[in-house]
Amino acid sequence: DHTPVADMNVDGICAREGKITLEFKYMMSEIEVNLKSSKEGDDDYVKLESGKVKVELVNAFTAGKLLLSDLSVDPTGDRTTDALKDKGSLKFQSYIIPQVLTFTKDDKTEYLQFKISVQNDDDSYDYYYASVEPILESGKTTKIAPNGKWESGIHYVYNLKITKTEIKATATLTD
Repeated sequence: DHTPVADMNVDGICAREGKITLEFKYMMSEIEVNLKSSKEGDDDYVKLESGKVKVELVNAFTAGKLLLSDLSVDPTGDRTTDALKDKGSLKFQSYIIPQVLTFTKDDKTEYLQFKISVQNDDDSYDYYYASVEPILESGKTTKIAPNGKWESGIHYVYNLKITKTEIKATATLTD
């Protein structure tokens, strides 16, 4: 029983007939890291135990401004280190400001990297690094972030194999 309202200042607010469509655009990039190592007993095996591993993003922007004019995000401030949330089962996740993935051969301090800290049985730590930008997409010759940046609303999954000699990485994009 919808009754049209001639003047909302006089008659108040009227309910609308039909559905209202709300459209949302998620402005952050979702980063997921899954860790594994070689088989136990192999020379390059790294013991990865849930709760004894920490994954961080090094040299990442963690703040920014949302530009309503074009729905983009502009990173601001200094680059810093940001810990990914431990989701259990050696899976880590973060929602991060979309940003250009810095990678230069001359200035390693500007690399956007994953830093993996592994606590050993004697409470000492081993640290492993993987530069984010040059990681190739699984089964392809293209880089995981084809435009050289993490984009709004995209879920990036990094599968990192940690070994004592090297880190091998593959990644997939999830809608």
